[in-house]
Amino acid sequence: MERKPTGSRFSIDPAHEGLDVYGDAQILTYDVWKDKYRYGEEAHPFDSMRRVVEGVYSKDSNADAKRNALEAMQKGLWIPAGRIQAGAGTPNIVTMLNCYMSRDIDDSMPGIMEALKDAALTQQQGGGIGMNFSSLRPSGAFLRRTGAVASGPLPFMDMWDGMCATIMSAGSRRGAMMAVMDCEHPDLPEFITAKHEAGRLKNFNLSVLISDAFLSAVETDEEWFLGFNVPKADGRHIFTVERDDRGRIEPWFAYSKWKARELWDLILENTYEWSEPGVVFIDRINKRNNLNYCETITGTNPCGEQPLPANGCCNLGAVNLAKMVRDPFSDHAQFDYDLLDQIASLGTRFLDNVIDVTLYPLDDQATEEYAKRRIGVGITGLANALAQLQVRYGSPEALKVTNMIMHALTNAVYSASADLAEERGVFPLYDGSQWAAHERSVLHTVLDRGTRDKLSRHGVRNGVLMTIAPTGTTSLYAGNVSSGLEPVFLHKAQRNVRQKDNTYKPYTVYDYGYLLYSVVHHVTPTMTTKGLPDYMVTHEALSVWEHIAMQAACQKYVDASVSKTINCPQDITFEDFKQIYEEAHKAGCKGCTTYRYSEVRGSILSSGAAKDTPTSQPILLTRPDVLSGQTYKVRWPNVDENYYITINDVGGKPFEVFIHSTSSKYTDWTTALSLMISAIMRKGDDISFMPKELAKVRSADDVGYVDGVFYGSLVALIGDTIRRHLSSGDISSVESSASRRPASKSANPQINIELIASGIGGETCPRCNQPSLIRQEGCEACTLCIYTKCQ
Repeated sequence: MERKPTGSRFSIDPAHEGLDVYGDAQILTYDVWKDKYRYGEEAHPFDSMRRVVEGVYSKDSNADAKRNALEAMQKGLWIPAGRIQAGAGTPNIVTMLNCYMSRDIDDSMPGIMEALKDAALTQQQGGGIGMNFSSLRPSGAFLRRTGAVASGPLPFMDMWDGMCATIMSAGSRRGAMMAVMDCEHPDLPEFITAKHEAGRLKNFNLSVLISDAFLSAVETDEEWFLGFNVPKADGRHIFTVERDDRGRIEPWFAYSKWKARELWDLILENTYEWSEPGVVFIDRINKRNNLNYCETITGTNPCGEQPLPANGCCNLGAVNLAKMVRDPFSDHAQFDYDLLDQIASLGTRFLDNVIDVTLYPLDDQATEEYAKRRIGVGITGLANALAQLQVRYGSPEALKVTNMIMHALTNAVYSASADLAEERGVFPLYDGSQWAAHERSVLHTVLDRGTRDKLSRHGVRNGVLMTIAPTGTTSLYAGNVSSGLEPVFLHKAQRNVRQKDNTYKPYTVYDYGYLLYSVVHHVTPTMTTKGLPDYMVTHEALSVWEHIAMQAACQKYVDASVSKTINCPQDITFEDFKQIYEEAHKAGCKGCTTYRYSEVRGSILSSGAAKDTPTSQPILLTRPDVLSGQTYKVRWPNVDENYYITINDVGGKPFEVFIHSTSSKYTDWTTALSLMISAIMRKGDDISFMPKELAKVRSADDVGYVDGVFYGSLVALIGDTIRRHLSSGDISSVESSASRRPASKSANPQINIELIASGIGGETCPRCNQPSLIRQEGCEACTLCIYTKCQ
């Protein structure tokens, strides 16, 4: 299966060269290629990469540039977005661009239907799409043509949602959509709470466009009015004023009055419990937009990293930082900035080529892209690179290193675009006196004098150049490097991937950094992750403030935006949760997306029931519809089949136990035992006594050894599994409390206990149907299978 990359221009450390990411250690990476990116009879990922490069460089006569692009892809240094990898070089009628922004939706039935048709055609070719529904008159507004009352934007959003589900059912790519609404729209409260209705708008991400004026009103707790430029049908307005709407003076009718903080709390309370809506700081985005002299940003793509005007699109690729460290995991580790410069320059040309060879679902999208030549060079593997430098993600040293890397990357990309402008010409709407003129733009805040001088001489080929996008599937394709700017999620995990015949294939997946660490330090990667150095940190060890700091460090150097999800502990207070958004704005972020596991979402609550019940009666906590937990595979010597012990948690405490096997032996008492244990757990009492009691059970003739440790019964092993679950998320890192006896050569074969699944979420994955769906990089991703909503 192993092949060597073509070319030798780009030198990477031998440790990286020697790690076959398509080999047996990362077999899922190979299978992702077969499932997502292989075309026809291609025999190896390198064949697919050659096809992609041939397609992207079909109009580029520079043979050296094409050879370099192929080598960079085969060495895993340059990772184009998924649509490019799947579509380039094929005869398929698909777009190579991941996402688009809808046209401005006209507030009329013909205008709405035209926008819906555009969205359907865009999704048919594989593009996700963002929509701003703020232009549609609110519910209760007057309809001049019929004299009736408007239903508001939300019923029309339901139409989009149904369209997306229909298009999704006809192909392999799940539709991705973003709906945004302005913070002054009268239907904003209904928009905020729309997903409380089960199954509604499930194909949408939702975000609110937050203005500077609204944030100022929140700070001083002023009144805030929701209104529209069409009167209410009943004529009951709070007041009417004249407003300038894009150069036209029109009346504006105030529909309702809020205290700004109450409305802000409504937004964040829903985000606290439902993880939506997201927040987009729209005024900051428009002020700092390189192209603010010729466009207005009206929304974002589905994952939020690309603010876009009407008909704008995402043309994305990522520089893989995980392979740019020399002497990784040593005191001599160094980041290769020369290699970064080479790959960033190459990637800029690559994405500029894509503009001219891709198909566009709509003529208006092509016109928009040709006029501004917007691209999005980003990064992936940041967390892996930091670990290789022996730097803990989120630490002050990590912020310093991230600033250095991003500074070098941005200068390289802008410099490369200036070179392309000299070679090919500036983008058609370029105006040197106005482009990136805002004092807080990247041009004025982070570019070196040499880069600025080159831009002054040659202009720039691309109107917007930098984006840090979700790279979930493509990062897995690159060897499971850490995704985008996110931390490492898990060092190793078991994933169950649904096959075409609806069966599931299990994979053990290793984080690229962890696998490289095991090679460098001669550690067997299948062993426990216990004892790793502190800089090998995973997401659960990070504070929300470290998440924000890393996002802000990257945003400073990105002219578009970044996709990042701040995963919050379930027990974070609402007041602390609100501070996340305040801190994100202060730190310079252009938006904020959070995820906090909540039992409210998709669950039935038993709020207040216990207070009215006499304390003498035992109260069993109501089971939520969706729980997450861990499943342990156990082999017992006198039973041929495996036992699976599943322990699900609520609020970090065990809530229920299931003991299952295809063997009917012991089924009666294992079922009874699991029911009894679950009943005790659901009382909410301290259960730390339970493993000790179960460990005392001795069988007269049914005993066994587990890793050389004697267990007097299967019941004792079940008890010890519960104890291990209580003590640690990594079962192999906990010393057994069972009675010990030295294992002789004639002892029973060792019984492997394997951590099958661990998730912090509680949403059900639409692909594998497990409660393992989380938000990462502003997108939904499954921790158990390869599903991502955005790719």
